[in-house]
Amino acid sequence: VVSNYLLGGVIPAQFGNENFTAAPSGSFQTKDGLLNIAANEERQWQALIAHLGCAHLAEEERFSNRDNRKQNRAELNAALEAYLAKKPAYEWEAELTEIGVPAGVVMTVPDILSHAHIEHRGLLADFADVEGIDKDISVLRTGFQLDGRPASVETPPPTLGQHTHELLVELGYDDKTIQMFKGEGVI
Repeated sequence: VVSNYLLGGVIPAQFGNENFTAAPSGSFQTKDGLLNIAANEERQWQALIAHLGCAHLAEEERFSNRDNRKQNRAELNAALEAYLAKKPAYEWEAELTEIGVPAGVVMTVPDILSHAHIEHRGLLADFADVEGIDKDISVLRTGFQLDGRPASVETPPPTLGQHTHELLVELGYDDKTIQMFKGEGVI
C-alpha cells in the first residue's frame, strides 16, 4: 500500500479492524479523526470509562461484563464516541496510553510518511527525474538496519526490461540467442 501511494497516489481503503474477542476494541471517531483503542482487559475497560468520564456505563447491564459489551458493541462504540468527540485523537492517545489503555491515532499513508520517525529512520529514498517515469519518486527502504545503518538504496526501481540483456548473459545466453529471443517475441 505504501508503494501504491508513493508511485501512484492511491490512498488505500480501510479493511476493518474490530477485535471480535473484546469490546471496546477498534477504531473510534474523535474530534478530529480516528483513534484505535484496545481495552481488552477489565482493568483497561474500567480505566477507559473512568478517564472519559462515563464510568456509569459499567452499571448498565448491556455493558456490565465482557460478553455483554461484545454483544452490544455498536451501542457501546456509539456511547464512547460521544465522549471521545470532545478532544483530538492525539490528545486521547497520550492520555489513554499514560493510564495503561492501549491507544493510537489511526494515520493515513500520507500521515505516516510525513511522520518525524520515518524521516529519522531514513525509510524513504528519493530519486530525481527517473527514466521511464519522468518525475521525481520516493521508494520505501527496508525497515531494518544492519550495524546501525539502513540498507542502501542506490538506484530507483528499474524500468521494464532494463536489465533483461545483462541477466540473460549472466544465465549463459550469447548475443545471437538473445537477438533470436527478441525476434520471436520471447523477450
